[in-house]
Amino acid sequence: MTLHVDPDAVRRSWLHGADADAEFDAARRRTPDAAGSDLAGVAAVVGDAAADLAGVLDVCRALVSEHATNLEACLTTYATTDQTSAGAFNGLR
Repeated sequence: MTLHVDPDAVRRSWLHGADADAEFDAARRRTPDAAGSDLAGVAAVVGDAAADLAGVLDVCRALVSEHATNLEACLTTYATTDQTSAGAFNGLR
């Protein structure tokens, strides 16, 4: 099987992934404020919800980061082959 990949186009497309990471990061920085203050009897519940959201955002950022790393690994593999043949693109697992 022959593959034809434009690495620059792939990287330009991945800018959407980088944008998503920036949004996750911005949201993560706001989670302490989401816990609120002076909430009387609901403070613990709201604080737990904010902590859960922070955890979800951390996982999202880790997934974006892992995908970016794998994408670059695949492009590096492609660049070190004849740039037309399928190699072992382990980052796509």
